[in-house]
Amino acid sequence: RYAASHNFRLGGELRYEALRFRLGGSYYGTPFSNGYNDKETDQSRICVNGGIGVREKNFYVDASYGYTISGSYEGVYSFENENIGVKQTTINNRVMVTLGFNY
Repeated sequence: RYAASHNFRLGGELRYEALRFRLGGSYYGTPFSNGYNDKETDQSRICVNGGIGVREKNFYVDASYGYTISGSYEGVYSFENENIGVKQTTINNRVMVTLGFNY
């Protein structure tokens, strides 16, 4: 049912005076073996994230964007040793703003 999967993540931040620029990405492989679900469905997940921020002595503000795409397979029923179901692709977009104060 389950198999070994590989996860990779890479990211970094550049600083220029009070500004911060961030970029990162990740890949999460599917944990299912080929015979468990539909073989044509890619159940891995890919994420790309970026952001910009300002950091001062007494406060900071960050804005970021994240994009995630993943596939899934929902088995509805089995018929003659064949798993019948629905392939799905999910795309998730996120925007986040953080404001903080140092005291």
